[in-house]
Amino acid sequence: MTHFLDTLPTTENRWRALILLGRNTASYKFALGKALLDLKATPGDLLRLDELALPFALNLCEHLKTAPKQGATNINKALREGCESFNRGELEPDALREITARHGFGDVIDAFHVLSGRSLEWRFFIDERKTAKGIRLTDEFRKLGELPTAGDLSAEIEARWRVVETGWELGVNSGLVEFEAETGGLSIRSSDRRIALSSCRHTLNGYQKGRCFYCFGPISINGGDGLADVDHFFPWALRREMSNVDGIWNLVLACTHCNRGVAGKFDLIPSLHLLHRLHRRNEFYIDGKHRLAATLAAQTGASETLRRSFLQAAYANATMARIHHWEPAMRGEAAF
Repeated sequence: MTHFLDTLPTTENRWRALILLGRNTASYKFALGKALLDLKATPGDLLRLDELALPFALNLCEHLKTAPKQGATNINKALREGCESFNRGELEPDALREITARHGFGDVIDAFHVLSGRSLEWRFFIDERKTAKGIRLTDEFRKLGELPTAGDLSAEIEARWRVVETGWELGVNSGLVEFEAETGGLSIRSSDRRIALSSCRHTLNGYQKGRCFYCFGPISINGGDGLADVDHFFPWALRREMSNVDGIWNLVLACTHCNRGVAGKFDLIPSLHLLHRLHRRNEFYIDGKHRLAATLAAQTGASETLRRSFLQAAYANATMARIHHWEPAMRGEAAF
């Protein structure tokens, strides 16, 4: 099985691996990641905890307004109560900063660079709490700020955060992620209600490393000329021959050149090696746990073997309906 960082392990994708695949017992990693990106500090900078505290806490406060459950367990009572008091107008920003600096960073700084139970050797910041009461940013972090798609990383955190917190709210076995074709968004249906998650583009982009699924050319999720299309790998035109073509297992982000250009895919079936690529991409969802993994397992199979067989059967059925296969022209380095 190909793991997320086996191919194209760039600084950008290392960051994505921590955000998308790192273990989250609470949403503090998302709040810290967004605070670091929003501060736009320079490498070598020492960020004191009292400087970092308020941007970090305000991210939590904003999410607590719509999602009161921000963790699998209530592991930081003082921080949570401070944020809730701030949202009720009972606490001034300086008081929230003081509470957060004292109580907010005990676990998240230690756990930020941990992936699959292992502390990674590269760092976006160095922990200097004992010597300087803060963290020091590294050159790895500087590279993030130089990316033309740096703004996409913050949107990806928001999308991932929303999926995770909604899973906590509903419970592990409640609701599956669904695609809303009319709005281009994702939602979870649970019992008699539907909960909006985020833009489909924002949710899927990180798992494709900001690249077109087909040609690996760069794509954007925030507008402009490179705005990605949400494409059905097996064409939507086959919805009568195939079940659940709107399932997240079948949705990919594609550049307009591949999706609807002169030599684009349109309603053709991609070639067989692209089916294997779809399987690899889908397994990234499984590695990420929470709602995307539960949805994928429910739609395609509880084990990798079952999921692979599901795709192979779907490919055989689609080929019967659409004999001709389509092959993209490569426009970038392989990303997965």
